[in-house]
Amino acid sequence: MSIRDTRAGDRLPNGSTIVEYVVDSNGDGVVLAKDVNNVTPYATWEFYRGDLRSTSHGHYSFTEGEAMQDYRTRRASFLR
Repeated sequence: MSIRDTRAGDRLPNGSTIVEYVVDSNGDGVVLAKDVNNVTPYATWEFYRGDLRSTSHGHYSFTEGEAMQDYRTRRASFLR
């Protein structure tokens, strides 16, 4: 699954729904996603080379607010 073909609202290979994402010039980035069927419904993951199947280094949150704060922090490190 390529980041080029993806928009907010699309599903990741793991079944989560994309809320927002950022990608740098190398194709690496961070995605904020939700899965209402999970105990921790919000997560941020890193991905590499524009491949959303490569999500890793997950941070999991119970609330959208916590997840958005984590996403903004991780996004800032990718945009440096």
